Amino acid sequence: MRNENHLGIAFQIWSGPQTWFWFVVNPHQNGGAIGAAASEADARREAYLSIEEISAECQTAATHRNYDCLAPLICWKGALENLDRFLAAFNHATV
Repeated sequence: MRNENHLGIAFQIWSGPQTWFWFVVNPHQNGGAIGAAASEADARREAYLSIEEISAECQTAATHRNYDCLAPLICWKGALENLDRFLAAFNHATV
């Protein structure tokens, strides 16, 4: 089983007897997608398409003010702002 990434979303690919499988977790919902393909290239292509669909849904939701997709971005923004304040205070204290 290999872990890979496309557009910032992780997915897994693995092989079975005469079949390749892929699995994508939707980071914005409780769910994801799984599929089977005839080749590794087909499995990767299908995983990419699934990820691109998830990303498109999130962008559409964001333009229609669905904040469920934006919540992780807001949390990261707040965490980075806190880190910036901490580093500024730490830098000031050591000078």
